[in-house]
Amino acid sequence: MRKLTRFSGLLGLAVCLLSACTNQAPSSTQTYRPLHTGGGYPDGSSTKILWSISNPNASSALEITGKKLSAGHETFHQTFPMASSPLGDYPSIVNVPTPGCWQVQLKSGTVAATVTVWVVGN
Repeated sequence: MRKLTRFSGLLGLAVCLLSACTNQAPSSTQTYRPLHTGGGYPDGSSTKILWSISNPNASSALEITGKKLSAGHETFHQTFPMASSPLGDYPSIVNVPTPGCWQVQLKSGTVAATVTVWVVGN
């Protein structure tokens, strides 16, 4: 586990890229667990990520497409509906199939972002 500023982790980076964020760094830090394969952690909890998009061009669904950088033929695709409340939130359990370095594209309506994440096995 690493301590990262709130906007340095997967969730924070995606939120910052998909919504209007300021150039000011947050004053607090947040600890993030590494993303694991298969939609779950070794302790049995799931890889829940709450994506939040505050952009009027977002749609009612968030599409996540991943491509393993060391093996471009390995991909995954998931679609998550927007929560009924609050609007703009997309709860997800991201299910990455294999460990490694993944480029993950996020798209909702005309709003898009790309993040690169390291995923470990269970």
